[in-house]
Amino acid sequence: MIRNIIIWLFIICSGTSLLAQNRANIWELSYQNYGPNCGIDFNLGYADTFSVIRKLVFFITNSSICDTEGNILFYTNGQWIANRKGDSLKNCNKFNSGYLTDVYYGGEGGNGMSQGAIALPDPGNSNRYYLFYETAESFNNQQYGFTDYQPFYLSYSVIDITLDNGNGGIIKDKKNMHAVNDTLLYGMITACKHANGRDWWIAVHKYNSDQFYTFLIDSNGVSNANKQKVGPLIKPLDKVLDEYFETDNTGEAAFSPNGNYYVFVEVGYHVRLFDFDRCTGLFSNFREDSLPLLEQYDNSPLGCSFSPSSKYLYVSTYWHLFQYNLANTRLTDARDDIARYDYSLDSSHISFETLFAFQQIAPDNKIYMSPWNGNTSYDVIDEPDHPDSNANFLQNGLPLPIYSSNITNFPNYDLCPLASYTADAGNDTTIIKGQSVQLGIPTVVGVKYQWKSDSSLSDTTISQPIALPYSTTTYYLSITDTGTLSSCNVRIDTVTVYVDIADGILHHQNFSKDFYHISPNPAHDWLNIVYSTKDNAELELYNQFGQMVGSISLYPYFKNRMLNVATLPTGIYMYAIKQGRMIIQGAEVAIVH
Repeated sequence: MIRNIIIWLFIICSGTSLLAQNRANIWELSYQNYGPNCGIDFNLGYADTFSVIRKLVFFITNSSICDTEGNILFYTNGQWIANRKGDSLKNCNKFNSGYLTDVYYGGEGGNGMSQGAIALPDPGNSNRYYLFYETAESFNNQQYGFTDYQPFYLSYSVIDITLDNGNGGIIKDKKNMHAVNDTLLYGMITACKHANGRDWWIAVHKYNSDQFYTFLIDSNGVSNANKQKVGPLIKPLDKVLDEYFETDNTGEAAFSPNGNYYVFVEVGYHVRLFDFDRCTGLFSNFREDSLPLLEQYDNSPLGCSFSPSSKYLYVSTYWHLFQYNLANTRLTDARDDIARYDYSLDSSHISFETLFAFQQIAPDNKIYMSPWNGNTSYDVIDEPDHPDSNANFLQNGLPLPIYSSNITNFPNYDLCPLASYTADAGNDTTIIKGQSVQLGIPTVVGVKYQWKSDSSLSDTTISQPIALPYSTTTYYLSITDTGTLSSCNVRIDTVTVYVDIADGILHHQNFSKDFYHISPNPAHDWLNIVYSTKDNAELELYNQFGQMVGSISLYPYFKNRMLNVATLPTGIYMYAIKQGRMIIQGAEVAIVH
């Protein structure tokens, strides 16, 4: 038997972890160059809003990370990085230089790129963090005849939190490094934990292409990017109602909390959903929904997120909030329009429509949605794991002390390793020809069993089939954890059933320990015992009445002994090999004259 003994976790947990890391507990928000800004603190288990005087303000790009105690470590708006004290992080000057950062938005008010940055813990060093980010350059798109602004690379810097007396800083030789050198879609940087629950996958999409780039961050650093062509060609312009829209000038991407799905939406009226393999970093099973134009120019998708259980997908446009039940394999049929923006709820204190925008699942398992035009409140999906109106959408559900129009970009820091069901086909065994034996171990709920097709098995799809082999046979079992879509949810084991026939193999030979090989079987005149042992042993032969009818000593300095059975009657006998009073091997042997 070959047993898979790789076990990645000791506590099996779901996409919403039982062991929260608190990395996403502080949300720094709002855009006020003069006066206080605001944020949300989840350290007490609920959304506790606060006002704060700080130098860094956010337009749209917003990324931060906390330590495992829920204390803020650093945060960025894509133009500069603030440390835990709110001062400039050491060596962050010009960390994301480019046309978008330095010219188009300029100053220090923040970049207008949704999901333009994301912060991840270094899997190999608890004092270090990766910050991935994009800027954009201006270029003439000759194919479509317009000036476009796109990232020409995905960059990253490594931040050591022990630098600058514990306030952190970018390591000098690990600043502004390129993970991808290619023209990319605008923002929508997101990440998902590898199936081992430690390393990270990051995914970005190539511009004017059907190609994804995915790469792994592990203890060795950032891997080379993998290229995968999957899904449709994402063109720079999309035509709707005789008018062209730049498809990626805003939008959002998200991995589901359990890591099984990836979705991205952009203003081209499309929702694009994929299965994701946490083991390989590959996408599959693409499906798409083209949103209906319920109101002219008002239904471009902007934001998306998944419910904590990953059963529901939410997509927000300016005016509508859609829920998708992912149990329905046809995405268009899974859509339900659960809310429409209600201006009357805002008209008492503002004179413009705030509308819906970007989404982020929070540590309290609610989904918060920022207002496109800014507001003194965020919208809330209060019960996102409930269907339809039971999700309890609350427009203006979370009052804020200050106007804000942005939301943080967090991955699921608490995603656990895949459950480590171990394949077990049972123990190797020896039988007499004509006998049967049960393989495997009792059924584990949530596991699919598949034995390699063999006519000697009673059933190839159950955990414990009956085997009736006519000769020595090795059986192959693969098990699949049905709770995940990843490729490493499949594990393999084997078991060998030795059949006592003329080849005489009664025991699997292991030359690193004592072994005894008895042949032939059936025997005629002699039993040949080939063996290797460090201690004296004795072979005793018994008839069907339990009477000893022969014996021979097996000394360590011999490798072969012969027992004369020529005078014994034809029949079935039992042999026992003993060391002292302990029987270390026994089986039946036939004698035929």
